[in-house]
Amino acid sequence: MLYIYANLFSEFQCQMCGTCCQNNWMVTVDQTCYQRNADLFRVTGRVDEFNEAFLAIESPSLGEYAMIAKQPQGQCWFLQPNNLCRLHKEAGHEHLDVVCKTFPRYPMNTARGIELTLSFSCPAVLKLVSESYLEIIRSEVRPVHIYSENFVTQAYPQQYSLDHPLHYYFELEQHFIDILQWRSLPMEDRINRVCDTIDILCSNKPDDMGREITRLIYRNYEQLETADPCNPSQDAGSILVENFFVNTVFKKLLYDHGLKRGAAILQLFWSHIRQKSEQEIEEAARWEKIRRAIFEMEFEYSHHRRQFSNRK
Repeated sequence: MLYIYANLFSEFQCQMCGTCCQNNWMVTVDQTCYQRNADLFRVTGRVDEFNEAFLAIESPSLGEYAMIAKQPQGQCWFLQPNNLCRLHKEAGHEHLDVVCKTFPRYPMNTARGIELTLSFSCPAVLKLVSESYLEIIRSEVRPVHIYSENFVTQAYPQQYSLDHPLHYYFELEQHFIDILQWRSLPMEDRINRVCDTIDILCSNKPDDMGREITRLIYRNYEQLETADPCNPSQDAGSILVENFFVNTVFKKLLYDHGLKRGAAILQLFWSHIRQKSEQEIEEAARWEKIRRAIFEMEFEYSHHRRQFSNRK
């Protein structure tokens, strides 16, 4: 088994800030977790609390059988004032639902192997990825334990026909990451280069899609090599922005939504970040505005994906 993951993945350590336990997203549990907790609360004589804490979903689906209730102020039912989880303290890490055991880790099941990164809707992750640039590592050694039942997405490009650009998704993903990490260009130029390439692929219907993609990739590298270099900032805000877009592509946004819609979302992300931060000159204040903008976008995309994908 091959593991492909962002280098900072294994460096993450929860700072117990409680942010993920007091946001407005719904934490769902599967039927196995629901029954595991039913047994625990029955044995400890707290059936009434169980019925309050675990709310059955009217139309359950695979992996979403019930949801965990909120406290009056919006915190998770089990969040204590010290930001620690009461259920974790009582029954241990393995007793938790898969979402709580996994977040902010972002596991993906792909034709290449298991791919892993982090969600940028966690304050500790945002701080970590503001300090150094992301690298993608390939290894046969598993970096952490993976809960296979909680893959966020799957990518099997071979399911597409040879004349469909997503058949060549992995080659495109690597190329787009290379462009986004081409630091002699301003960030806006890098994003535009990715989106322009996608526009060409989606506008044309070549006789040989594989050959056309190879031609575009070589053309891009030649133009990048000869472009007039700039001196982009290496501050924490700039590092965070680059890492966010690299991570977003690595998370398979362009596969899940398709190239054209995915490119529009990338542009939407960039517009939001630029709008929130471009007037700020002071470095620390600019980083804070970028951090907030990315947190907002990542949170909305991760937890309200369907609504977000329909935004203009």
